[in-house]
Amino acid sequence: MTPPHVQIRGDGFLTDDVVRRLATRPGVNEALVHTVADTVQFATTLLSRVSMSRQETAEEKQKIIALVMLVRLVEVAESIFILAAHGIRQELHSLFRIFLDAYFLLANVSSDPGFVPVYFRTDAHARLKLMRAASKRDDELFKELNDYATAEVCDELDRKIKQERIEAFNSFVFAHRVGCENIYDSMYRLCSSSVHSSPRCLEEYVDTDADGNIVVIIHSGDNESIHRVLYDTQYFLMKALRGVHEIFALAEDEALLALDSRREAAMKHYEP
Repeated sequence: MTPPHVQIRGDGFLTDDVVRRLATRPGVNEALVHTVADTVQFATTLLSRVSMSRQETAEEKQKIIALVMLVRLVEVAESIFILAAHGIRQELHSLFRIFLDAYFLLANVSSDPGFVPVYFRTDAHARLKLMRAASKRDDELFKELNDYATAEVCDELDRKIKQERIEAFNSFVFAHRVGCENIYDSMYRLCSSSVHSSPRCLEEYVDTDADGNIVVIIHSGDNESIHRVLYDTQYFLMKALRGVHEIFALAEDEALLALDSRREAAMKHYEP
């Protein structure tokens, strides 16, 4: 029996109203906004163009997981866009770090079919860590997990990890594998302050006087953060789309080439 074709259900979350809201924000780079929106639409169209059914060989599994990860990446990009439309600043940085995590994974999948099983097996470490943390808690919240995760179950999983040399999830290692260690040590690390609400993150929420006293607490957005994150999101989404094009052996669309030019022109000619 011929396996059914994989279907993409849904068409994302980036509505015309959201695009209009961000594009009409005072002082925003309208050309960049529309370029990012069109890039997300291009990715959605690409998902509807590819067709596959069999998922047996390493290359077939590579393709299907690349599509799943592309949907994940697009949804994070859409989330960034939606927050930007409302002027939210710090969470743009938090989401961009999540975006980079997904990008590193998709880049690995696109470049190496053998990465797919490596990636999925990392869950063994996460499971073991969770079970061992729960075993230290005598609370009703952990009862169901502790009833299952006996010492024998934990020890067996630990032996499996060691015997089979199963790798743990490691964003830096995944970034390094695709030549993105500099991105990890710069953009990714800088966004970590927003994720963890570090003191450096709080600087964006205040204005101070000459003596360092806080005189204003800011609860509104700024276009500088919006432009920076939108630009970077579009840049890496384009690289991800080229990776998907490559594994599906698709010709590079002229529209894809045009989006690169539009991004650069949007920033070059923008006057705040």
